[in-house]
Amino acid sequence: IIDVSQITPMAVMQAVELSRTPVVASHVGVRAIVDNPRNLTDEQMQAIAARGGVVCIVAFNAYLRAPPAEQMADLAAIEQRFGLETFTEARRKLNGEQLAEFGQAIAAWRARWPGATVADLVDSIDYAVEIVGIDHVGVSTDMEHNGGVVGYKTAAEAGALTEELLRRGYTEADIGKIWSGNFFRVWREVESAAER
Repeated sequence: IIDVSQITPMAVMQAVELSRTPVVASHVGVRAIVDNPRNLTDEQMQAIAARGGVVCIVAFNAYLRAPPAEQMADLAAIEQRFGLETFTEARRKLNGEQLAEFGQAIAAWRARWPGATVADLVDSIDYAVEIVGIDHVGVSTDMEHNGGVVGYKTAAEAGALTEELLRRGYTEADIGKIWSGNFFRVWREVESAAER
């Protein structure tokens, strides 16, 4: 399966055009909601869907809700306090004691700024469904990178997503497509093409 997540816009469109089978975007957000370079534009999502592919909206805070300026200023102050240009440098630049202190500061920051919620995740799903249709939208997680959202930080909380989808009027069949059906349809098409 060709995955077009986290590549340039031009590469997304070229992959869609050149692939013999539908492609997936396994973990992305919606650019119209959050202007993040890893999120897809309406045009990119429509191109993927037009060829039978699937756009999987990821439960990742930064892709679902743009942080307010105050949140980023708070993070910048923590980074500055530890002599970091970005928090991702912490593991390389800080020793054990400093790293533990930095971890506590980041945990406190996350508590102050809880981030995106399950409702935000479903807002992005709703948008994608509106743009490309229920047969071309899925959901994914990025929890190993602390990517879960409030109410869905672990697999144990997955029911919260289903509940929000039901609350918004999605049918059982729709939810089955979002959770796995659409992705498995593409998987089967790719397997079938590989056997020819």
